[in-house]
Amino acid sequence: METYKSEVEDFIQCNNDEIRRAQQASEEAASEYSAAVDDFNNRAGQ
Repeated sequence: METYKSEVEDFIQCNNDEIRRAQQASEEAASEYSAAVDDFNNRAGQ
């Protein structure tokens, strides 16, 4: 039973790590998009 508990905890930790990486990638993509929009707007305003 202890092995099962350990495997479940490892599985959950792995999923949480994947969620964190996906959140970081999403935040990075949003930041890059925002920077591109700002750059476009600055160029369009000149």
